[in-house]
Amino acid sequence: MPIEPLQTDERREGPVAKKADYETKLLLGCGFTGFLALFGYFMGMWPFLVFPEYTVIGMRNILLLGPCIAGVLGIIAIRKTGPPAVSGYIGGQMAVAVFAYLRLKETMLGKLNVDIPPPEWPDEVAWLVPLLIAFVPFLLAAAAYPYGREPKEE
Repeated sequence: MPIEPLQTDERREGPVAKKADYETKLLLGCGFTGFLALFGYFMGMWPFLVFPEYTVIGMRNILLLGPCIAGVLGIIAIRKTGPPAVSGYIGGQMAVAVFAYLRLKETMLGKLNVDIPPPEWPDEVAWLVPLLIAFVPFLLAAAAYPYGREPKEE
């Protein structure tokens, strides 16, 4: 009858080191991807709820406190974990880009309706800012990815 956790009849002297199995690694990587996507989405989205996006100063604050901070945290995560962080960071920022596009298109309605304050920035900002929020994470991820690092064998 095998002795647990060794799965052998031989008795060993001292403790046996546990190895992380494939399913545990997969679960941790997928969980980190989902967590980073949600965290990156929250980090990029919350300034839109706090600052007025129809002013130039508000748009500057939104970009500095949202996608820029999410980019720094994304770079740190990518350097530490690699592929799970790349997919989570890019996924979260894609969601932020869609949110920004819809929010800025809604802000552009201020030019047609007198009840909504008109934006102070040119019309091109409504599509240029979401495009940058969608495109820059790919460049940051490619620049920050640890290409030369070998995966650890446990």
